[in-house]
Amino acid sequence: KRCVSSFTEPQPTLFDIERFPGGDSGSGSGSDMDNIGRMLSSVAMDDKQLRADVKTMGSILGSTIKQYEGVDILNKVESLRLDAKAWREAGAGRIESKKDECNKIFDSMCNTASSLSNHELKVVCRAFAHFCAIANAAEYHHRA
Repeated sequence: KRCVSSFTEPQPTLFDIERFPGGDSGSGSGSDMDNIGRMLSSVAMDDKQLRADVKTMGSILGSTIKQYEGVDILNKVESLRLDAKAWREAGAGRIESKKDECNKIFDSMCNTASSLSNHELKVVCRAFAHFCAIANAAEYHHRA
């Protein structure tokens, strides 16, 4: 099989009716709204399974970092991860009403990153790179 980047869909659309059981649009087995409901339910279940897999593998990565680099560096990785998540959830600076909140979170990330030693910076960068690779691998697995 050819490797597909997570930035492109391996199928034309996630809402391809042929992907889902009972979703054959030509069979007359239910209304279009029933088919759409089944499709959305299946996609939501796929997303839930994907998130669970990413969380499990992320936990294993965290345990590995803790074992080989120590709890202090793991805490720094987690601090940056949580700040990045909060920054994204607050609109990443694109929502005018949340700009102050975003700036505060972004400043926190910058301060944390600038306080890292060269070794810590290397470990943190590798942790984020590995997490992205894990998430991409899980997504590829679930879409294949």
